[in-house]
Parts: sequence; C-alpha cells; structure tokens
Amino acid sequence: MPTFSFNHHRVVALAGLMMLGLPFAAHAQEAPKKEISDDVSAGFGRLRTLTDAKDYAGSVALLDTLATKAKPESFDVALIAQIKTQILLADGKYAAAIVPLETALELGERHRFFETDVMQEQRYLLAQLHYQIGAEQKDVAQQRQGYDRAQAVLTTWFASATKPTAEAHLFAASLLYNRATLAGEPDAELLRKSRSEAERGLVLQPKANLQLYVLVLAALQQLGDLEESAAILEFLVKHQPDSSTYWQQLVATYLNLAAGAKDESASFSNHLRAILAIERAQERGLMVSPKDRLNLVAVYFNIRRFDRASVLLEKGLTDGSLENQRSNWELLASAYQQQRQDERAIAAYERAIRALPQDGQCEVALAQLHYNLGRAEIAYRHLEAAAKKSGVDKPGQAQLFAAYVACELHRYEDAARWIESAARHDDAKKDDLARLDHAVRDALRERAALRDAKL
Repeated sequence: MPTFSFNHHRVVALAGLMMLGLPFAAHAQEAPKKEISDDVSAGFGRLRTLTDAKDYAGSVALLDTLATKAKPESFDVALIAQIKTQILLADGKYAAAIVPLETALELGERHRFFETDVMQEQRYLLAQLHYQIGAEQKDVAQQRQGYDRAQAVLTTWFASATKPTAEAHLFAASLLYNRATLAGEPDAELLRKSRSEAERGLVLQPKANLQLYVLVLAALQQLGDLEESAAILEFLVKHQPDSSTYWQQLVATYLNLAAGAKDESASFSNHLRAILAIERAQERGLMVSPKDRLNLVAVYFNIRRFDRASVLLEKGLTDGSLENQRSNWELLASAYQQQRQDERAIAAYERAIRALPQDGQCEVALAQLHYNLGRAEIAYRHLEAAAKKSGVDKPGQAQLFAAYVACELHRYEDAARWIESAARHDDAKKDDLARLDHAVRDALRERAALRDAKL
C-alpha cells in the first residue's frame, strides 16, 4: 500500500516561533493582542535553558505552568500551545502534540494572531499528525477516524493554499488512497480522487516524481484498469529498471490482460508482451529464479511456441537454472510431443531417469511413450522398473497397465500377478480389474486346454 511519511522538515522551527519579532507588553488589553506578557516572557527565558539541554519533560511542565497564569484567549495561550507542540514533536510524542496544535490554530484563526503562511504551516502539520496517528492504529475504526480528521484539515488547507506543491498533492493522494482501501471493498470514488490528486502533482514537477506515479498505479490496480496500469508500469521500469517488483507487476499485468482478452489476437499480443517483459528483466539480471524461468516457459506453452519452450527447458535442465525435478522433465517431454518429436520426448525421459534414478513415475511415462509407438516389450521393461521404485502417482493404474501389456505379450501368469498387486491399491478401478482378470483367466484356461490336448 502506498504510504506518505510524516515530514519533520515541514515543522516550523522552535527558534523561529520564539523569535517572531512581536512586541512585548506588560499590560493586557480587553481585546486579545499579539503581545507576550512579562510573566510569559520571563518564562521563555528559562525555557531556552531547558530546551538547549533537551529536557523536554521539564520544558512541557514549564509551559503548562505558564499557561495557567496566562489569560484565556490571549496571545500567550496561543504561543505557549504552539511552542508546546514543537517540543512534543521533538520528543517524538506526536499524539500528544495534536491538542496544543489545535489550540494554537483555533486561537490563531479567531484572533488572527499569526500570519497566513504560519497558519497554513500549522494546518498542514495538523493534517500530517492526524494521518500519522491514524496509520499507527490497529483498529479500523480508529484508523478511519484519524484519516477523516486529516482529510478535513487538509481540505481547509487546500482552500487557502495559493500554490499547492507536488508534495501536498502526494499527501492528499496517499490519504485518499488509504481511506479508499481501509477495509472491505475499495471505494472506487475515493480511488478516482486519489488518482486525480496524484496527477495534479505530476504536472507541477518537471522531473518525474515516482511516488506520484506509484500512487496513480495503485489506484488503477484497485480499480482493475489493467491497460493503464501496464502503461504506468512500463514508465516505472524505464525509470527504475533495477526494481524487480515493477518488472514482476508488469509481467503479471500482461498475463492478466491475456487471461481476460475477448479474442485470441489480444490474448496472443499480451502473452507476447509478458514474454518480452520477462526477457527484458532477465537482461538486467532480474527474474532469473527457477520459478521465473519456469513462468516464461509456461507463457510460451500458452502461445503454443513449444519449440521455444523446449529450448529454454533444455538449457535450464542442463545448466541447473531450472530445478532437477520430475515436473520439469515432464514439461520438456510434453514440449517435444507437441512438436511431434516422440523420440526426443523419449530421450528426455531417459535423461530424467538418469537424473532421478528412484522416481518410478518417469519409468511409467516412458513406458507409455514406447507403448504408443508399438514397442510393448520395451514398455513392459520400464513398467517392471517402475514397480521397484517410489514416486509412482497411481500405482494401481500403473500395475493395471503392466497387466494389459503382459497380456499383449501373452505373459498371462505375469498379468495375473500384476492384477493381484493392482487390486491392493484404491486408484485401480474394480470394473477394469474384473474385466482384465476374467480375460486373463480365460486365456490361462485356453492355454491349459491346448497344452492338455497336445498331451
């Protein structure tokens, strides 16, 4: 989720607030004036010593004492609250800084104690604080409350801002995005507003602000706009080509576009874009994990480029960039079969058996290939080898297959043993077992009768 961090550099400096150049007066007037009383002025002298020593607790205690002596609604109260805010922020107590900051803002607005730019700084800071506190909450209701308060203050800030900065639009876009995705179904209207704020920020900076682009992207992704998401991701990988995250998102976006395409041409086009994105990333040394390489093979399978898939599988299984596991060898054999290259598929399984000598399923698959090519004797030898190994997916069916091949080779006694063994496994269908068993028994009786006739 895109986030906007609290910017400490935007806080008005403590020294600046204490050196506003305002006139000092010992006598309060009936109407509040921008004047600091003698008592508060004297207290500020002691405050300087405490703040220089970074005695924040002592500083806050002194300010609280001064506030009790100040007249309500006075400039003293507003300035004390403003300075207390800065000290609490310096002490990292953001939540505690909200109340005095709100006090300073309220009095400042009511009596025009501070200049417009100072008030704007205070509003912006208050919005940041509400956002920060909201983001730190674990309870959704409290998060929403913090974000809503931040939004209300920021709206007021924008209403008075003569030249909002790109940073301000980034803040607004982040806030809107987080409100939109807080819980449950994302709020589409808030997401559109978030995107709009981010785009306003983009036009204010001659140099690309990638944070703003990321926010536009996040909103588009939440809205399900894959085409525009892809365009933003292409921009991001161009400007941050070493970011594996952007490359992965770009590939995933093209694959999602392909999956949702209404016609074959659009599907092919987006699969091709995904392939090119992966290969561009790999040129930079990214997306080169076995999983990423296998994903590329899968995309080639999707567009029926089995020739290219087989090349990648051969290379990966040879140099170790693809894992030496049965499923990868099966893919290689399948790629050759799709190209009607059965002998190469057989060779792939033979290599798989050498690479995985205890994997019986490779023996079963090789037996099936040989049998389909009319090589029952060779197929039978591989089925015998499979029975001595582990890892056969459906041992009952494999043994039933062996029984069929044995029958074809007129090895009925062997077939009977295979049937008996297959019957011990749940994956062998009882009807198939019964039919074959009946055929084997008939063949054995017929053979016995012929033998007896000769005698």
